[in-house]
Amino acid sequence: MNLVTNVAFVIAGLFAAWRWREQEGLTLKNGWELALLIGLLFAIGIGSALFHAFANGWSLLADVVPILLFINLYLICWLYRVAAAPVWAILAIFGVYQGINYGAALVLDPSALNGSAGYLPALLFLASMWLWLWWRRHVMVKTLGLATGLFALSLTFRTIDQAVCAVVPTGSHFLWHLLNGLLLYLLVSGLIRHSDGRFAHCLSPEPLADMAGHLKAERPSRLTLESTDEVAASAEVETPAPPAPPARTPRRPARSPLA
Repeated sequence: MNLVTNVAFVIAGLFAAWRWREQEGLTLKNGWELALLIGLLFAIGIGSALFHAFANGWSLLADVVPILLFINLYLICWLYRVAAAPVWAILAIFGVYQGINYGAALVLDPSALNGSAGYLPALLFLASMWLWLWWRRHVMVKTLGLATGLFALSLTFRTIDQAVCAVVPTGSHFLWHLLNGLLLYLLVSGLIRHSDGRFAHCLSPEPLADMAGHLKAERPSRLTLESTDEVAASAEVETPAPPAPPARTPRRPARSPLA
């Protein structure tokens, strides 16, 4: 079952590719790194299936390398596209993440949590990204919140797999595959749909056009105001003054015929 359920990553890749294709304004020129993430979804499914089929040295590399590449590339893409962080900040945060990974590898036993301890830095950073989105009230907050919850749940099923195997022969590792397939699709599709930090042109232009029209209606330009003032001033100049009333000639009193 652990071999078969890797199809979840392939399905996630297919749906993510469809989402990428349907996103208006997104091409290989401005979204090549998103296409690379989608390709890694397929590589993760194939590599994991190979490891569960052969369980040797080369299949272990085929399983681990695509996962590591996906995690690191996604962090960089999210910082650049969604958070719109400058390059120096991206490098700094990426360095902190690598330092936490290295520190966790030194402190934690690799077999701790049934071999799941190595994923704790990724879970920590995913939760941190969700908190940042919540603080900024970003539209991606719900997607990343759901993804964080799914990752915590799937990591739990991976951790208790050996204990569950004593009760249920299938164990719970297959749920790690199924939930992670959904998790990775949510991460990639959310990145495609909500890259509104630095790459707003990759989104549908209608909301931006509506916003521009609203701002134009609410805040008229200086030229429009000046033109209105000029028209009003010219109207004041050109409007003729009302004619003065005619002068009244004094009326001579009538002379009496008896005078």
